[in-house]
Amino acid sequence: MKKFVRRLFRNIKNFLITSTDGKKYWISRSIAVHGILLLKNFETGEVYVLLERRGPNCPDEIGKLANVCGYLDWRETLVDALKREVYEEMGLYIDDLKTKNIKFSGIDDSIDGENAVKQNVTIRYEVTLDYKEVMSLLEDGEINCDTKSRGGESGEVSEIKVLKLTDSDPVDETQFAFNHGQIINSIIEHYKKW
Repeated sequence: MKKFVRRLFRNIKNFLITSTDGKKYWISRSIAVHGILLLKNFETGEVYVLLERRGPNCPDEIGKLANVCGYLDWRETLVDALKREVYEEMGLYIDDLKTKNIKFSGIDDSIDGENAVKQNVTIRYEVTLDYKEVMSLLEDGEINCDTKSRGGESGEVSEIKVLKLTDSDPVDETQFAFNHGQIINSIIEHYKKW
């Protein structure tokens, strides 16, 4: 029976390491949060997405468009991690906004394709914000690329971009980091069906 069970699972065990002070720690897969920032114009019904371009100091996918994403830190809930990443990467403090809705959107725990090496488990959220309120913050410069001043990595974001989703053609997925172009296209398809 043991041999059958071994063949049934394809996992690789987590690694146990011991620190210099004798404490033991498990090295395991990382949890990432992914925020799709949807901006809704409540007067016209149009929907946009707030994107960033990955900066020169990112470890990969440099120059490509992306949604906000990052890793869950210690002593942090998933939603707190999402809010922190949005603040660090864009300067947008979600809790200060008048209109906000954070909705769980899905989990990606793929072990294939580009995630075969990283092995991240990604928790995805759709964050709906008021278009006019966010555009005002963007025009005032409060939303910007100065990630280092907010505790983020220096050079992590090189551009903030707003893309209209309603009545749009599909985006070129090769211009997006990770699977973010696929996700944007599925949202565009959703709005076309309305």
